Amino acid sequence: MLEEYQLLVQPIHTAIAGRARYKIAGLWRCQSLKRYLELQLSTQPNIFQVRGSVDTGNLLVIFSPHLNHSQVAKTIQNLVHIYRQNLRLPPVPVGVNQCLLPVISASSLATILSVATGIIYSQNWDELILLNIQKLHDPILDRVMLGTTLLGEPAILLALCWSLPQFGFFQAHPESAQLVTNATLSAIGLNLFLKYIFARERPLLWERLINVDYYSFPSGHAMVSIVTYGMIAYFLAQAYPHKKQEIFLLTFLLISAIGFSRLYLGVHWFTDVTAGYAFGLLLIAGFILMKGKFEQSQSLIGEGVGGRE
Repeated sequence: MLEEYQLLVQPIHTAIAGRARYKIAGLWRCQSLKRYLELQLSTQPNIFQVRGSVDTGNLLVIFSPHLNHSQVAKTIQNLVHIYRQNLRLPPVPVGVNQCLLPVISASSLATILSVATGIIYSQNWDELILLNIQKLHDPILDRVMLGTTLLGEPAILLALCWSLPQFGFFQAHPESAQLVTNATLSAIGLNLFLKYIFARERPLLWERLINVDYYSFPSGHAMVSIVTYGMIAYFLAQAYPHKKQEIFLLTFLLISAIGFSRLYLGVHWFTDVTAGYAFGLLLIAGFILMKGKFEQSQSLIGEGVGGRE
């Protein structure tokens, strides 16, 4: 056990009571391990603050004077051991900037959706798609769709954002909750601006079950929901990497259901929804990229301070 301790966790700055820095094996360039340790340690009693750096592989921990750095190191060692044995994640390639992977994925998907939107619009398939969806109308499904569409209401999404700091991962990382809120507010503002610019009228192919106003393109429900739920999924997938597939699958199903509800209710054209998703994905990519640059600068500042200890 002593040998494993020396391999996984090495205290490097322990001169100040209640504050220590550790070199963690595998933390360098591994954002998922950083999130895991920050989340798990922040829930431990007598540990007040945790900050990891994937650029140096160091972990700064501020804790109660009732603890010593060896006790904290043992707790970290146990967490790293659990991470390595139970999660069994593949190693992250050295030199890969972690924020670029989701940014490239989101941008690529946005490009595909944009091309599909252009093709469908140029072929005048919007009306045909809605008329085929109308054939699915059923009293029970009507109620399901009315409930589903509420999950994409901007007011509901903002309420969700403001409540995030009260729960789980976001309680320990309020800065992540704030980023989700900022992204949601940006999506709402950009959506209203785009609607004003394009000024596309909403479809009126049958009697609507809900009252809507303002313009149609792009869909606000699609755009804002993919930003809010997408950003939440991004952070949760980093905090719980062993549940990443389930998190993204459930998020995909939820966002798709919200988009489909807008078509089912006849308040948007199909291209309104696909364009809303595309714009939302670009916003997600932009916020994740800004987050990565901010964390990199903070890490450099933190290491500069640590080097003077």
